[in-house]
Amino acid sequence: MVDRGTDRTSDMGQARRTTAWVLCGIGAAMTGVLAFWFAANPEGFLPDVLGVNDQALRVPWAWALAASVAAGYSLYTLWAIPMVNEYKWRLDRLKVAGVWTALTSSTVEEIVFRKMLMDLAESWGVPALGQVLVSAVVFGAAHGVWVLLGGQLRVAVPVMLATGALGAALAVVYLVADRNVLPAIVAHILVNLVIEPWLMLSATSRRMVDDP
Repeated sequence: MVDRGTDRTSDMGQARRTTAWVLCGIGAAMTGVLAFWFAANPEGFLPDVLGVNDQALRVPWAWALAASVAAGYSLYTLWAIPMVNEYKWRLDRLKVAGVWTALTSSTVEEIVFRKMLMDLAESWGVPALGQVLVSAVVFGAAHGVWVLLGGQLRVAVPVMLATGALGAALAVVYLVADRNVLPAIVAHILVNLVIEPWLMLSATSRRMVDDP
């Protein structure tokens, strides 16, 4: 007779190891991207790439909106994903990997999906609403892929819709901030500091929804 408790413990251990490898891989890759950008433009890295400049403080309502987006999406995820809510106060080595990934991947994603993508769309004559929609769709599609790690196809569409909505909100933050990406970066980091690594663990352990 199989001990289901032991079996589940073993499965969770494997899921934690998989999550750790994925998070560390993402963190290392994103750190490499940031290092490359810095090496390419060390003097302009903070003001031009990250938006750490005087302009960042000129639109206080952009920061208020960024804080609202971060709080709203974090609360939604705590409500929607049981494991994220269950583990939200847990601090361990996996959380360290989650913090590293939150800081690096959130920064890179905002630069790519907001600053680069939306500025490219603007250069093609796409209006502001179109820029928001393009950013949201591409962001949602990109984040739907990792759900496949847990083989939970039935939640892939909800994940893409939820992350697409987050992408749209962050795109609006970017526009409200007069195309300064720093408020969106900070909002994204705050979200991931709350929900990771538990969101990734919920995918690899196939617990993105309540067990039947």
